[in-house]
Amino acid sequence: MDSEALQHILNIISPIFIMIGLGAALKAWNFITDDLAEGLNKLVFWVGIPVFLFYKIAAAEKSFADIINLYYVVMIGVAASVVTALVVAFLLKLDKPSKGAFLQGAFRGNILFIGLPLAVFTFADQGSGKIAEIEELVLLSISLLTPSFNLIAIFLVVSTTAKIDIAFPAKVLKRMIKNPIIISVLCGLAYAQLFDSIPLPVERSCRIIGQMTLPLAILSIGANIVASRGASDFNIAFLASVIKVVIGPAAGFAAIYFLFDMQYEQQVIAMLFLACPTAVSSFVIAEQLGANKNLAAAIIVVSSILAAGSTAGVLYLLQ
Repeated sequence: MDSEALQHILNIISPIFIMIGLGAALKAWNFITDDLAEGLNKLVFWVGIPVFLFYKIAAAEKSFADIINLYYVVMIGVAASVVTALVVAFLLKLDKPSKGAFLQGAFRGNILFIGLPLAVFTFADQGSGKIAEIEELVLLSISLLTPSFNLIAIFLVVSTTAKIDIAFPAKVLKRMIKNPIIISVLCGLAYAQLFDSIPLPVERSCRIIGQMTLPLAILSIGANIVASRGASDFNIAFLASVIKVVIGPAAGFAAIYFLFDMQYEQQVIAMLFLACPTAVSSFVIAEQLGANKNLAAAIIVVSSILAAGSTAGVLYLLQ
């Protein structure tokens, strides 16, 4: 790798991981208290992300048909990660709570808080028009991937921690319809069908909230890593993290090379999604559904460290 290419890749990934490190440092130094960290999480999850997604989807000029191959590539990577994780969990003879956390952590990437800014920074030198196009592609993709990720995650965790009976589908559906991200996606799609444009005051308000959301979300990731670290599960967490940031991207590359003819921008977005670290929300689901939350926390920490290499790697290979 020549020095110019290395500098370009560092310019893309370093701001994200510097912000994560800053969030971790602020939490360790108690500038971000437990109450503040919890408040930031709620603000981002219940207000920031839903408003941002609603605004972008309601105003989108592209359709789902434009990103369907991107969706397929990511889901092929996810399927490869889940299958690999199932085999590894079987070989390790993990108990049920640990198996649920392991399976979820091995596939569920932080596609919004890490994937979106990485994709934007990748094309930042091509002007505001290109950035807006990339944001739209990413958010349309997220609006398809988020329900899929939630469905798979809840199914895997609940199936390993609870008895599957006639009420099982209702439990999964109940959790899905309560998700504010899914609600905002559906509202954005409905608005786009019913109205031609967003009133200017609403549009500007949504844009301001969107500009606030990503920095707060990335700082929150760093704070959550410190708050939820679980060193006792390092070895198992390392295996799950390798599956997340290596097996998924490898399957994605194979799908792009052999199966799908995609524009370069969509290739980059798909591969960054697959190379992202495990989503912090996996800890929340593990905690709420009775999986091993310490293992879930450890996977978030380890995958966040490994993702610096995986994201740099996919950007280099796609040059």
